[in-house]
Amino acid sequence: MRSKFEKFSLVLGGALIGILFTFNLPVFADKNNPNNLPIDKLRTFAEVFGKIKSDYVDQIGDPKLLDEALKGMLSGLGPTFRLPR
Repeated sequence: MRSKFEKFSLVLGGALIGILFTFNLPVFADKNNPNNLPIDKLRTFAEVFGKIKSDYVDQIGDPKLLDEALKGMLSGLGPTFRLPR
């Protein structure tokens, strides 16, 4: 059976590790990171994608629809950008 000192040291060590993790975790949640994705724009894209899938006159497969969406995005950037094959 463990002595009281061993139990106390284990509890104290666990508490210290928990406190250290608590103080370090907010570092990973940097909300001012400029590399965050524009969630609102992605939601709009998903809504338009779903609307085209459900209401367009002809049935369009997902690969075709995504390829055309990518071509549209790249064409807006200039003639040097092409969809990789």
